[in-house]
Amino acid sequence: MSLFAYPSKPKNLEIINPHETPQPWENPFRRFLFFKKIFQHLLTALASRNELRVWQTSSRGNTQWHAYNPRTDRSICVASEAEIRYWIEQSYYQESSLKN
Repeated sequence: MSLFAYPSKPKNLEIINPHETPQPWENPFRRFLFFKKIFQHLLTALASRNELRVWQTSSRGNTQWHAYNPRTDRSICVASEAEIRYWIEQSYYQESSLKN
C-alpha cells in the first residue's frame, strides 16, 4: 500500500502562461481597484485645473522657470527662482484684491 494517493486522472486543470499578465477586469476585486484608481486620477485632474502650476526646464545649462495661473489665464517664463516667486506673489495679491 502506498503512502500517497494519486488520482487516476487530473480534472479541470488550467494551463497558465507565466508571461501573460492577468487583466484587472478578470477578478471583481481587481476590477474594483482598477476603476477606483482611474476615478482617483480623474478627480485629481479635475481638482487641479484651477491650481497654479509651476515647473522648471533646463536646456544647455540654462534653467528656466515657468508658471501658469488658470484662474487668470496668465503665464510667465523667467530665468530665476526669485522672479518666479515674485510673479506668484503678485498673482496671488491680484486675485485676492479682485475677490474683495
